[in-house]
Amino acid sequence: MFLAESHVCPALGHFEGHLTMATIERRAGKESITYRVKIRRRDATPLTATFPTRHDAHVWALQEEAKVLIHGTKSAHHSHTVGEAVDRYLATIVPQKAKTSQRAHVIHLTRWKERIGHKRLSEVPAAFFYEWRDTLIAQGLQNTTINRYTAIMRHLFSVCVEWEWLDVSPLRRIKDLKEHDGRTRYLTQEECARLLAACQISQNARLYMLVVLALATGARKSELLHLRYRDVNVTANLVTFVETKNGRTRSVPLTGTALAAMHDYGRKYPHTPDDLVFPRVSDPSLPMTFREAWESTLRRAGLKGAVFHTIRHTTASHLMMSGASLVDVATILGHQQISQTRRYSHLSPSHIQGVMERMTKRLF
Repeated sequence: MFLAESHVCPALGHFEGHLTMATIERRAGKESITYRVKIRRRDATPLTATFPTRHDAHVWALQEEAKVLIHGTKSAHHSHTVGEAVDRYLATIVPQKAKTSQRAHVIHLTRWKERIGHKRLSEVPAAFFYEWRDTLIAQGLQNTTINRYTAIMRHLFSVCVEWEWLDVSPLRRIKDLKEHDGRTRYLTQEECARLLAACQISQNARLYMLVVLALATGARKSELLHLRYRDVNVTANLVTFVETKNGRTRSVPLTGTALAAMHDYGRKYPHTPDDLVFPRVSDPSLPMTFREAWESTLRRAGLKGAVFHTIRHTTASHLMMSGASLVDVATILGHQQISQTRRYSHLSPSHIQGVMERMTKRLF
């Protein structure tokens, strides 16, 4: 709950009968204090924004008042550029996202700023994004990748509407491209054995443990690379992933070969609780890189069409074939929606048959 104190800002403007008045509210939350500026304008929608300090709020109010005086009410409302929107989004929205997705947002939005940062938000039509998407399709990008890029821009412009920097988003009517059903490649038991054997003779001594842990938990590459020893409890047979894609911490049990391998790995490499489990040789504070070693291992194992994410699909697929339910798989993989897990449902006919047999015995 916020407690607000209203103060009239000294910034007052008059332009052709359009009176403007800015007020600053001090809002005390449970964890922080913010300052909300509201500029009331005759015959126009109020402008609002929130800042961490009163000084920042006051400066913004003065700037907006100046825009009204120079350009008039309507043009001030539509004067913000794509570059300004990207800067504010990167500063206020991206830090709230999961750390594993922040880098992709920064890279993608920075490219857009370089391309059309000079344009006003209101000057970017929907046709521009349709043409951009057609270009990506022609370049051969997968629909899933294109939809992910589109989602970033869609959210940016939607937030601009919330900020009242834009009346409507040009991407509001752009629908996602149809994606495949997600029945992607996974490794058979024999292929897993070949992969692990190739990892054991890899030039990267840590690759074997990385792949074992990936197969045992179904974790994403980024989740594994940001794992720290404090997150691995070999006594409780549990590994906890903190830096996840959706920002939600989850724990997965470690058993059998994976647990034994983790015991040996911990004894082999001296460490502290805060150390990364898979550090870079040149700088242990950073996650290791292993692209060259991974590609060499795939060639040695004779695995065509496989990428590191194939391991995650492999874990999910074999969980289903072992009789796990969709809810079980979703919990282990950290899926927020069960629809993300349904791609593996075709792999469990025997499990479904068993469920139906138990149901009919009860009824008949």
